[in-house]
Amino acid sequence: MKTKRARKGSGRVYQSRFLRAGKPVLGGWRVRYAWRGRRYDERVPEEWPKTKEGAQSFLKKRYAEQYSGEFSLGAKELSYENLRDNLLDFYELNGIKGLKIARDGKTRYVSGQSHLDRFFKGRRATDITTDAVEAFIRDLKRKDALKSKPTSNSKLNASLQLLQSMFHVAAGKKKKGRIGGKKLMSLADVPKIEKFKADPARKGFLEPRDFPKLLAALPEDLRLVLTLDFDCGMRLGEVQRLRWAGVDLIAGEINLTAEETKTSRPRIIPLGRSLEAFRHLRSSHPRDVYVFGGAKPLGSFRKRWNTACVVAGFGKFICAQCLKPIAEHDCKSTERRYKGLTFHDLRRSAVRNMVRGGTPENVAMKISGHSTRSIFDRYNITTTTDIHEAAKRTNDYVERLIGEKQGKIEREADPTGADEKSLIQ
Repeated sequence: MKTKRARKGSGRVYQSRFLRAGKPVLGGWRVRYAWRGRRYDERVPEEWPKTKEGAQSFLKKRYAEQYSGEFSLGAKELSYENLRDNLLDFYELNGIKGLKIARDGKTRYVSGQSHLDRFFKGRRATDITTDAVEAFIRDLKRKDALKSKPTSNSKLNASLQLLQSMFHVAAGKKKKGRIGGKKLMSLADVPKIEKFKADPARKGFLEPRDFPKLLAALPEDLRLVLTLDFDCGMRLGEVQRLRWAGVDLIAGEINLTAEETKTSRPRIIPLGRSLEAFRHLRSSHPRDVYVFGGAKPLGSFRKRWNTACVVAGFGKFICAQCLKPIAEHDCKSTERRYKGLTFHDLRRSAVRNMVRGGTPENVAMKISGHSTRSIFDRYNITTTTDIHEAAKRTNDYVERLIGEKQGKIEREADPTGADEKSLIQ
């Protein structure tokens, strides 16, 4: 009996066929359908009944997704480059500040992308499984074994988080309150990506008594940068791009706009003891656009910073090969690396000084620009000296209360004697 031909455009279901030991064998059920001029051939998922009726139900589901606008193109059609470019478009449309532009003015990238580009370039999205992610981690660690400075867990987590974001944007998971970012795949196709335990928080900071020593070692044009950051804890990028338009010399404050801060929240920073130096700098350079860079933002001063810290005794240069101080290394390597106080340590110093100076922590968070208490606590470093001072204050407090209680007991036991004693004193 001749079977009824399916209506054109309704798709079809069929079983795959292959040879086994020279004999034709039927495989699993598959569906074929078209969408927007493209043809798709897809295997029926394992959770569906392994029957013709089950395949037809799955095909109807695909067409229902097309009519409702929930249909995704399918991970099989996607490459790693599709996922990456879709994420970069999403970042650009939503103004996410992690997006950066290369020196050519065209190439877009985000932190942690280079490792992913090198390993997953040219791969299909379906090939980026949990096993492939683990292979990426092993490959990166093998390359790290040949370097003097291995990649930290925090940087590795940044790459893994970026890869996860690529899949989540492609699956439509990060669309809430955002625009852009095409839905390219189903959430079921997103691989599970495990992350490493974060590295311990860095403990570096500059004590107030050491501030004059470092100030004297720095070049003159960086001394105001040091003073400003030591007092208020601005981020390096905020200092480099600080404009005179945001400096109010009458009110004695810096007004950072949402576009100038990492958290996209405007912030007011008091100038404090830097106010007079700012006024003098402005009168000397009345036409400058940027406070520390003149006509353009302040460039990198890392080398000058490292040298000043070594001179002041807050850092040292070590051999990049044997990791020994330059004066002591016995290898032939001429490459050196700096180890010691960093400019970002001033941010920790400012937070620590504000809290210990009596500034309420919620006010200190507004000045430093920390949006969460957990991160703020990582910057508010507690030292052994702080612990001993806290113990001494506690002991003094307890002894004072005990003394007051003991005196009250003695007065109640012998009120006459207590009055005579007070008269004698």
